[in-house]
Amino acid sequence: MMGQFTVEKEQTFGKVTTKLYSYKQKNDELTSYIATKLQKPAQNFNELLQNHATNSIDKNALLKKFKELNRPDNQKIPAFDVKRSTVTEFMAEFLLEQEFQCIFFEQANKKFNKSVVDANRHSTGVDVVGIQENNQELKFIVAEVKASKDKAIPCRSSDSLKQDIANLLDFANNRLFREIVAMSQTLQQHEKYIAFLLELLQQENAPEILVKRLIIFPFLIRNNPNVLDKKSLDDFKDFSELDIKNSEIIGIVWAINRDIDSFAKSFLWR
Repeated sequence: MMGQFTVEKEQTFGKVTTKLYSYKQKNDELTSYIATKLQKPAQNFNELLQNHATNSIDKNALLKKFKELNRPDNQKIPAFDVKRSTVTEFMAEFLLEQEFQCIFFEQANKKFNKSVVDANRHSTGVDVVGIQENNQELKFIVAEVKASKDKAIPCRSSDSLKQDIANLLDFANNRLFREIVAMSQTLQQHEKYIAFLLELLQQENAPEILVKRLIIFPFLIRNNPNVLDKKSLDDFKDFSELDIKNSEIIGIVWAINRDIDSFAKSFLWR
């Protein structure tokens, strides 16, 4: 039996729709989902060993070395920890898959395809990028993700999240178009999705075309009991100031009562 998300409250700030979610995990579904994602790089390297390493090579030892090299170092400031951001971004993907019919492709996922050279660096670009497929209608979806255990509501991360969304809405900086190009280049054997992405890049009226086929998710993971107890979405109250340029923006607050830092460290990394 699958876990369950519950929409505890909906509220609109300006033209930004927001939703407050709680979640009841069953059968360690969320934990298993994240663990499977984190194990993927090691699985890919193991396949490389099986297909190309000679019999003289100790494959187990080399796989162990790969896991060590690919494991991000612990950061003194938890908010800057690569493991923490990786886990929270996978959490966002988990909710968006279940609640918004979003699809995330391994080939296009920066967290899967990061080189070991960049193990200690945060993924570049937009945090989460995918496609929503709902009744044959396709939309390009992006999410910027923050996690906070701040006692204040709104939390300090709200301002930086708002700025991230303002940057996305500045179409002149080509931030979104670069993400579309990058995804279209990495997808293979997904002709329907590639054709959709290329349509968004048409030179004439490209921003107008994109706006109609775009959903932006500002995403907050909150470890503060008052958020759920008071059913508060005030983390998004200042988002009413945004010029959303007719884009569809859905703010998400996932209220959890567990320490994100400890949760991120609880996984067997790579």
